[in-house]
Amino acid sequence: MRYIQASKRALALALIAGTATGFSGSAMAQTAAPQTTAAKDGDEQQDDLGFNEIVVTGSPAGQSKFETAYAIATISDVALTKLAPLSTADLLGTLPGVFAESSGGEASNVYRVRGIPNEGSFQAFQEDGMPIYPESAGFFFTGDGLQRTDIMTDQYEAALGGPAPIFATNAASIYNLITREGGDQFKGSVRATVGDTGLYRGEGYVSGPIGSRTYFAVGGFYRHHDGYRDNGFPSDKGGQIRLNLRHEFETVTVKAHFKYFNDQNIFYLPIPLADPRDPTRSLNQYVDYFEGTLNTPCLG
Repeated sequence: MRYIQASKRALALALIAGTATGFSGSAMAQTAAPQTTAAKDGDEQQDDLGFNEIVVTGSPAGQSKFETAYAIATISDVALTKLAPLSTADLLGTLPGVFAESSGGEASNVYRVRGIPNEGSFQAFQEDGMPIYPESAGFFFTGDGLQRTDIMTDQYEAALGGPAPIFATNAASIYNLITREGGDQFKGSVRATVGDTGLYRGEGYVSGPIGSRTYFAVGGFYRHHDGYRDNGFPSDKGGQIRLNLRHEFETVTVKAHFKYFNDQNIFYLPIPLADPRDPTRSLNQYVDYFEGTLNTPCLG
């Protein structure tokens, strides 16, 4: 019943948008002013619903959300700024139909897609439509081990079901990180993040033209984090830098991408709560399960 009601609302909104477009077409033959106003109202309405938003994930070519026949979620750079995710798990956990469990740390986390009884498997992680690793079902390895969002990220797209198995091997879902590209004007931004767990993170990017129809964008981040538990060493340390060049010919566009990634991340191990020889005895006097950890420099 909810599906039928939602479909009726979507149909009604589509008819309203179509009617507004029809009015603007009629106004075109009479005067230019009403046409501008009517077209603007129609465009704003479609923009609010995301109909005109172009997606590229799970598709051979870019198409609007209105034309896609499968579930697609898009997180824009504005939304990314508001969310300020410190890990891929923080980001994927906001997507409908995706469950992210991040108790292990910043990377190598558990992800489950609605309808798929596996964790981590059957999910493809991409950057600019290219797979970052050929296999996503390795032992304690998911694509987040090689993927980080930063200020260089333009938007994040997720295709759940539909054509995902066609455009990514053995995938029920595709998570595609899309990087910024250069344009006719120079742009740039910097950002700093500080946390009370010894977190210091800096990131920035710059983009613009470097010649006739040739553009560039470069950016990245570096982060030092002591961690949520006292390990005796930094839990997360490192960063990445990404560069892309784009040249537009008359009929085709050529792009080149470069990425340097060097990041060290901790994986928090489970803490025993009771003595296995006598489950009635607590081990909290040896390892505090609120603040303690089994990670130690002696095991390095």
